[in-house]
Amino acid sequence: MFILLSTGRVGRGMRQRGTGNGHRAGAGRGGSGEVRAAQDPWRVRIRCPAGGRVIGSGVLLGGDTVLTCAHVVPGRTATVTVEFPEIEGAPGSPATVRDGCWHPADEGRGDLALLSVHRPPPGAPSAPLVRAAPAAGLAVELCGYSEAVMQGRGAAFEATVSRTFGERVQLNPAQAAHLPRHGFSGGPVLDMGRPSGVLGITVTAYLDRAGAAPLTLAHMIPVDTVIRYLPEVKRWAGGRHGVEPGLATAASAAELVDAGYAARLARWLSGRDTSPVYATEVTPGSARERTMQRALALADRELSTDEPRAVSSDPPETIPPVGSLDLAVHAAGRTAEEVARRIAERVRLRAPEEPADGPAGTGSSNGGSGSGSGSGADNGAGGPGGPGARELLRLLRLSLTIAVLGVNRAADPAGLVDLCGELAERDCRLLLVWDGGPSADRLAARESVRLRHRIGRVTARLRELDGRIEKLPAPSAADPPDETPQAIAARLWVDLAAYHGAHRTSGSRPPVAELHRALDRLGDRIGGLEERIRSARRAAERLRADRAALRRELDSYRQLAAGLLRAEHIGLDPLYQEARQALYSAPLSADAAEAASEAVRRYAAAVRAALGWPPAEETP
Repeated sequence: MFILLSTGRVGRGMRQRGTGNGHRAGAGRGGSGEVRAAQDPWRVRIRCPAGGRVIGSGVLLGGDTVLTCAHVVPGRTATVTVEFPEIEGAPGSPATVRDGCWHPADEGRGDLALLSVHRPPPGAPSAPLVRAAPAAGLAVELCGYSEAVMQGRGAAFEATVSRTFGERVQLNPAQAAHLPRHGFSGGPVLDMGRPSGVLGITVTAYLDRAGAAPLTLAHMIPVDTVIRYLPEVKRWAGGRHGVEPGLATAASAAELVDAGYAARLARWLSGRDTSPVYATEVTPGSARERTMQRALALADRELSTDEPRAVSSDPPETIPPVGSLDLAVHAAGRTAEEVARRIAERVRLRAPEEPADGPAGTGSSNGGSGSGSGSGADNGAGGPGGPGARELLRLLRLSLTIAVLGVNRAADPAGLVDLCGELAERDCRLLLVWDGGPSADRLAARESVRLRHRIGRVTARLRELDGRIEKLPAPSAADPPDETPQAIAARLWVDLAAYHGAHRTSGSRPPVAELHRALDRLGDRIGGLEERIRSARRAAERLRADRAALRRELDSYRQLAAGLLRAEHIGLDPLYQEARQALYSAPLSADAAEAASEAVRRYAAAVRAALGWPPAEETP
């Protein structure tokens, strides 16, 4: 049984993962009774034979192989005990490191191992490994076993993908209490789709309490990286490759042809060149093509060499960082929707309509195999009656780096460029490659996508300001209606929509340079709105301080009036209730603050009169 802990639901509202029949996790360990399959029977718990302490977690592959972190195992030749707590009645088994499958941690790299299970459990369960681009913001579950959690029973903690750069992926648990404990290393990280897929395994967790707020971090080794170190795992993995087959191979990583071109590509992929789009022409069979293939291979987690010294003779400025590319797709003969579908599948947005690049899967009792695009991505998208992939992509801020090759040979090049513009608006960076055609088309596409990226940034900025405006007090009735932050933001949205529509409208489309100037002016106006919001927040803080002072004053007079029980003082209570209503129920605004102040003044005056005191303004 797995307990899922999520924000705001610690100790309550927890749902179970794993044993769907409600059996206790680990029940029957070492027993010989009836074996009952669970929803995720491929989850394993790893113990040290000496003392039986839980030292890690893992996932079962092919029924007799466990994928875990190398640091979980005491040593290359050590024997550990592997248990199958999600299969009731299945006994544990000794396990040892498989030959050639030991990659200890080395400065934040590696830390992977495959274990051979000496006595495999029945049913040959296998985890549904999925290649995927773990886009920032993706919701995941970190699953594992720990003595610190339910005496070694499993738990699943919610987290989101934070940073996707490098061979590992940073995850942010929902809260510090949900940070993976000792024993979670090697455990699966699942996406939240149905059916879920294993995106990678947990490798490290950090809790820094030095600051005012704890820093909670965990890291995942994604499936793409696992395959690079352990090629044998490829046969159990589904999902789309980061670099489509045929565009580059692992051998491409060792071939440096055009050093200058390689350095420019590496600079852009690394982010040192901050341009949102890199448009280039590559002639088939040329030195540039081989240099492009090298860049794609080195930037991909699966294809990049796992030995830095293999490329150490190359100038370092020509080597892009591992993980700096999320997807490379060839557009030749494909529509924009077909390209969008490949992107959506890579980020696990939909169930594919065609076979992906993984092995052909076979249904089994293991809760999913590595078929298709990761054992079935999220249901419905692109299916009968469901939204298309392009429509789904419009809903997200993806922040991916995508290479699109053969732009000029797409079924509809203009439609493909429009798709790239939509992706740029959602904070994607685009490497666009032509293999022919007029250079004017390439330059026009580059400027169009660059403009759309800027429009996307402005859109995100306005959306963030909308959130801040929602937290402001209501404007005063004395404020000019057209000068409130809400009204100013509404006009900015209208103008931004007009610029966006003008660029996408064919025919009388304004020049890109003119639209950039318009966005410059819009940016200045947004800066003015930001200053107005800051001023409104300062005014709101003053209103809150004044309201707190009025509440204290009201409470003081309430205590003074507590002893006034004569019939002639009964009229004080309605005045008190009126003042209290104004202070505790009315929204925060200048008008409400004025009304509350007047209500408190009336109640205070009535109490003073009942006590025989002079009016407050006459007090010495």
